[in-house]
Amino acid sequence: MKKVWKLLLCGALLSTMASCGQKEATNGLYTPGTYTGEAQGYGGTVTVTLTTDASSITDVKVTGEHETPSVGQAALETLAEQIKTAGSAEIDGVSGATATSNGIKAAAKQALDQAMGKDEQEKTALTDGTYSVQSTGYSWTGMIHADVTIQDNAITSIAITEEHDSETGEMAATAFDTLIPRLIENQSLATDAISGATATSNAIKDCVSQAIE
Repeated sequence: MKKVWKLLLCGALLSTMASCGQKEATNGLYTPGTYTGEAQGYGGTVTVTLTTDASSITDVKVTGEHETPSVGQAALETLAEQIKTAGSAEIDGVSGATATSNGIKAAAKQALDQAMGKDEQEKTALTDGTYSVQSTGYSWTGMIHADVTIQDNAITSIAITEEHDSETGEMAATAFDTLIPRLIENQSLATDAISGATATSNAIKDCVSQAIE
């Protein structure tokens, strides 16, 4: 069954927390200061706080209190170290914690954009195209596949091309039918998952996050 929804992107889908020291860097790669970004992880919002000098990241703190303790939360320290070592948001992530890793990378990029003085328009520019993405749904049902179309800096459609989560019961089906309208209303990936269908909800959001990235 193919489900298609339209989702308009007004501004950034990933919300950014206010940071201190936000001014354009003039004498180096970064304006020295502390900057914070946040994005959707697996279970909820994940946050990255970076401290920079003029040319490097000097400290990284990551939090994700709603991530799965044995998976996402266990990966946070490793992800923080990866960002600091790489001096970038472009990191490998942690195997088995894909949604958490993607959220941390997106939040780190927000923080670094602030440190480099990039304006909001530059941060949210998206490339037109249709992106075929997939994410793990309810554990034993397999992957959720989606085609996400981006046009004129907006997500114009999300087509679920293959999924088996609906076969598991009413709550999983509800996630497909109601989460997208909530995303439209909130204009953010930091939207609460559907109670009783967390895995399906997070897979939908992860597919959109991958397309944006």
